[in-house]
Amino acid sequence: MRGRKWLFVAGIVLLLLVLLVFLGRHYELSLRRQDALRAYTVLLRGETGFTSGEYTVFLAATDTTRAAILDMNGDGIPELATNIVIQQWYDKNMVLSSTPHQCGIYSFEDGKIREWYSGSTRADFEILRNRALLYRHDEAWPEGYDYLELNKDGSIAEVVSMYKYMIPSTGEWVYYMETEQGGAQEVSEEQWDRTVENYLALRENAPTWTGVN
Repeated sequence: MRGRKWLFVAGIVLLLLVLLVFLGRHYELSLRRQDALRAYTVLLRGETGFTSGEYTVFLAATDTTRAAILDMNGDGIPELATNIVIQQWYDKNMVLSSTPHQCGIYSFEDGKIREWYSGSTRADFEILRNRALLYRHDEAWPEGYDYLELNKDGSIAEVVSMYKYMIPSTGEWVYYMETEQGGAQEVSEEQWDRTVENYLALRENAPTWTGVN
């Protein structure tokens, strides 16, 4: 009887210890989330920057700047995504350049902001519900989309490019899909449309963007 009672008490103690560890980790994660959100607010105000090599980079929001807060890598700490902002590069308090930056995702690690992902040369950037990126370049030649999946460190894991263009001499449209492994392959219009529709369906329940100014 005493042995059973001792096992019961030991089980309760073990359960309490596990619960305390869980609550402690949850509280620590909550504090890190709050620190990240405060850091992003200050970053968007242009009051602090992040280090890129030997330079310090500040952000300046425009009237069209939008931002989204979301966990991109599954570590429980949110990242900050922005569309068009002005990046101001400083070297020893001297402005070296101010350039439009069309796509940026920033993380907060070890008390510092870093640029987790950069897509400055791309336009019409959006984040899908599976945390992949989609770029639309209808105003460019050729028309189409780029679908990007990212690794947990922000590097690119996979790119699928889907584009089409018209042959001027014949008026005929040709359709291509391109991956790093398979290269560019011509596909039928039906296959192209079906593939694009599958990726566009990931827009449902995608992260919400809000204006900054």
